[in-house]
Amino acid sequence: MSVILTRSSVLFLLNVAFVANAAPPASTTCCKQTFGHRVAAAPVPSVSTFFALPDGANVGSFAWPPSHAEHSWRYLVIHHSATNNGSVRSIHNDHRQRMDSAGNYWLGIGYHFVIGNGNGMEDGEIEATFRWKKQIHGAHSGSTVHNANGIGICLIGNFQNSAPTSNQLKAVRTLIGQLSNRYHIPSRLVIGHNAVKPTDCPGKYFRLQDVVRDTFSKDGVNS
Repeated sequence: MSVILTRSSVLFLLNVAFVANAAPPASTTCCKQTFGHRVAAAPVPSVSTFFALPDGANVGSFAWPPSHAEHSWRYLVIHHSATNNGSVRSIHNDHRQRMDSAGNYWLGIGYHFVIGNGNGMEDGEIEATFRWKKQIHGAHSGSTVHNANGIGICLIGNFQNSAPTSNQLKAVRTLIGQLSNRYHIPSRLVIGHNAVKPTDCPGKYFRLQDVVRDTFSKDGVNS
């Protein structure tokens, strides 16, 4: 009997072989309970979509498990920092000086993830913030609905002046792929900040449509 191996089958077998030969991962516990509901297990992006994983992360696993019960996220909202450099710490310090409409100081950085450009963070480095780890609302979109239900992703750089680095583009595709699979977020709900309110963010040189198309055309990423 002949056996026909598809591209997806080959990638799956390669992924299994990689994991089998890798050192055992550190023991981690990720609570799947989310506001009275459970997050269904989501397909894993193909091996070719993984870039810039944090130290200790394994190919085939979710790279940024939160420390609290998971929220049912509905959107991915993409931003640029509109600065030439920056980091989670610098943005956190800046945002802590801001006040909301009621006169209360912000808790800190408004985004859930930041992707570095080599100036303040490593180029393509993905860092989760306290909002992601604690699974709390963002402060990034200017929309109550999108702050409450949207994962805010900020790339360091001013994309009105220049394009993201190639490492940043690889990293944001990885992040979008993993998050969209885990929370079943369709491609139409991966949006720029300018889809929520009048703004240039994430910048004219950030080609979000191309990033979304490339991410969702990969095997295993639901559209």
